[in-house]
Amino acid sequence: MLEFTCRNNFQKMKKSEILPHGIGLENVKKRLKLLYANQHQIEIKETQTFYEVHLKIQLKQTENNTADFKHKPIPVYS
Repeated sequence: MLEFTCRNNFQKMKKSEILPHGIGLENVKKRLKLLYANQHQIEIKETQTFYEVHLKIQLKQTENNTADFKHKPIPVYS
């Protein structure tokens, strides 16, 4: 099982400062559904001061009892 948590602090914007939202999370959800159907959980939490994503992926076990990624890693850009 692979578990990953990412948490970012932020300040809520006023209505006059609203910017268009990206499609990043929707794309991630679609990829997870395609690559790890019925083998993943994603929880997204937003409060007044932080945004948190917790992801669990059930990995395939190999003969030597180590985790095996079924697909090539998805590149991460920052």
